[in-house]
Amino acid sequence: MDYLVSGLEMAELDRQTIHELGVPGRVLMEVAGRAVARACLCDLPRAKSRVVIACGPGNNGGDGYVTARALAEAGHEPLVFVFAERRRITGDALAALGTLEKSANTRITFVEDARALATFATLVEGAALVVDALFGTGLSKDVRGTLGDAIDVINERAARVIAVDIPSGIHADTGAVLGRAVRATRTVTFGFAKRGHYLYPGAGQRGELTVEDIGIPEALAAKLNVLGRVIDRNDIATLTPVRAPDAHKGNFGTLLIVGGCPETPGAALLAAAGALRSGVGLVRWATDRATLATAPTRPADLMLLLRDEDESSDAFATRILTSASAVVIGPGYSTAAARLDDLGALLSQARVPLCLDADALNLLAAHPDLWALAQTPLVVTPHPKEMARLTGREVAAIQNDRFAAATELAAAHGCITVLKGAGTVIAGPDGRVAVASTGNPGLAKGGTGDVLAGLIGGLLAQGLEPVRAAELGVLVHGAAGDEAARQSGQAGLTASAVAEAIGDVWRTAKR
Repeated sequence: MDYLVSGLEMAELDRQTIHELGVPGRVLMEVAGRAVARACLCDLPRAKSRVVIACGPGNNGGDGYVTARALAEAGHEPLVFVFAERRRITGDALAALGTLEKSANTRITFVEDARALATFATLVEGAALVVDALFGTGLSKDVRGTLGDAIDVINERAARVIAVDIPSGIHADTGAVLGRAVRATRTVTFGFAKRGHYLYPGAGQRGELTVEDIGIPEALAAKLNVLGRVIDRNDIATLTPVRAPDAHKGNFGTLLIVGGCPETPGAALLAAAGALRSGVGLVRWATDRATLATAPTRPADLMLLLRDEDESSDAFATRILTSASAVVIGPGYSTAAARLDDLGALLSQARVPLCLDADALNLLAAHPDLWALAQTPLVVTPHPKEMARLTGREVAAIQNDRFAAATELAAAHGCITVLKGAGTVIAGPDGRVAVASTGNPGLAKGGTGDVLAGLIGGLLAQGLEPVRAAELGVLVHGAAGDEAARQSGQAGLTASAVAEAIGDVWRTAKR
């Protein structure tokens, strides 16, 4: 679990390193540029090769100048194109440019007209590698003009591209494309990963990501109270509690699943499939006879709690909540009027953690007064359209800043928000927020979210802290999707296959 920073947080970490720890900015630039050069050398043949380096006016361009000098020292032919007037280059970047100019073995071209841009395009096409050092993490407006043309050239003509810090044109906080953005095959970033490296579309533009230590202490991020994290498959073993050798099923809790209706009974069974592989001791499904009559064959290890025909919402809630350690509500639930009464009774009576998914979220969106009934920690698992209903915002606005959307809902309702999708975001009410790096597009299938809800619910029932249960559930679910895709391909992946693959994830994590 590593820090994931915003552009402003990174700027402050740079500032503290330079002004409070006394590390000269020029030293940081030298280390950063040489780290990029090392990445270039991994992608270059030993024979002398041509590398085109596109530099912008700021410190990102300064990193590019250092990269060029290091590549020249290694025997390659760097061709530097500066997309800025010389008078606009200042500070450490100007010092790095001056040092490069004194080396006298690197060609430097200032792109001031269409002819220079045409030369750039021709040389990019024939280069073994292109280094994108146009913009760094401070970009906040759309790229236009000659710099935008340079990005177009790189995307159209370069075979391999290494981006310095972040692909130019990607917003460091949201991953949004600011007008246009470089498509890199590799990105070398410094200190800590940025949010835009893991939020789409930026995550799809960066290629392979390398985070280089350039001398910014991790302790500074802790002191700054950076709350963002990136979590990956390696964190599964750390987040998963060790099972005692003398444990029994009572040690691992009982999960109650409230879901399904005659039209969509399978959703509750998919949630049960995820729950049964979570490590929970017992799983119970509370449903009615009409739903059971249309349901496919249920797992033999799933226990039933059937509703009496004349049983009230309050009486039903009281009965089924007995012995439950956690509850999942919503998969296949429907939004019928009777379900509204049931959900209200469950929210007001439950004293164990709840995971709300699917139609439970749609009922919350339609009846926001339900939020106030909850007496216990809530984990909510919306996809972007459900999130839009919950917040009254457009789906596009949700997707444009997934960090903000998840953290705002978590803070507003004191819940743990799991905003599903490419780069699932998990946010807690204390501001803690993480992005999971497991998963693939094959998970964009009906039913996979039900499996996730059951998995998170099973972890809640085992007593994991709600944020930890959500993070671990998302990680394991995504890793199971990756395992399933290796067997069937992404297109052939099914929710049932994801549930089946959960066991492989626990096995490889040695849990």
